[in-house]
Amino acid sequence: MSTRVKHLRSSKGSTLTEFAPALFILLFLFFFPGIDAMTIGLTYMCGKTLNATQTREAALIQATEARRPDGPIKKAIPEKWSANGWGGMLKITSPIETDVYHGSTTYGTMMVTVTTKITCSPFMPVPYVPNVPGLSAPMTLSFSSSRQVENPDNV
Repeated sequence: MSTRVKHLRSSKGSTLTEFAPALFILLFLFFFPGIDAMTIGLTYMCGKTLNATQTREAALIQATEARRPDGPIKKAIPEKWSANGWGGMLKITSPIETDVYHGSTTYGTMMVTVTTKITCSPFMPVPYVPNVPGLSAPMTLSFSSSRQVENPDNV
């Protein structure tokens, strides 16, 4: 081999042939699960916002209206939320479940508690990690919050 050809070649190997396996490892072991991990955070933020909205509305309306299955708390707000904005970006796999409970504290303050359960599929299911909620299987998040009833006569 001539000295000119020896000088052009690197003795450490070609970076191009090492790049393909490294790209495979980066994409499939870190990038796609990382996107799913960010989606878990997005799902949590969206679900917490939905629950806070439902609780705020339930504190303002009458208890019988808040508990109705076709009322604003259990039907209208979740439908609008899942059709628009951040809620529309999630892959919701089952209907949103909402429970409303009215009660009083030891000091006589009337409180409303709203529990919301959301089941979502991952944004990009990772096939090589089976049955992991949020990565390759649907995950269920449950949110619960309480708020003081604005008008105690509504209960």
